[in-house]
Amino acid sequence: MPRRAIVVLLAITSMCTVLALVGPAAASASGRFFVPTGKRSGFGPFQESADSVAALRRAFGPPASEEADDEYRSCIQRWPLLGISVTLVSFGEVADACGSGTF
Repeated sequence: MPRRAIVVLLAITSMCTVLALVGPAAASASGRFFVPTGKRSGFGPFQESADSVAALRRAFGPPASEEADDEYRSCIQRWPLLGISVTLVSFGEVADACGSGTF
């Protein structure tokens, strides 16, 4: 499987994990973890921006743990007390998915 396909699968898996975690609130179209489907994308207080890492930290604080995978240029950040786990990936010249990755 090509590397780009693996990275895309990791990103999709991450979003599915987030949706599974926030599913009940998202289904009601209200609540703390509503996942919008319009012009704004994100979940809860997190809104995607040019700097995903900074936006995640603004929304939820520093992650309790990070797990970098240099082979797939990805990073899993976790906030277990909030029930949140996200995957960031790095594209192009970006080398550090945990510090500069894309949600």
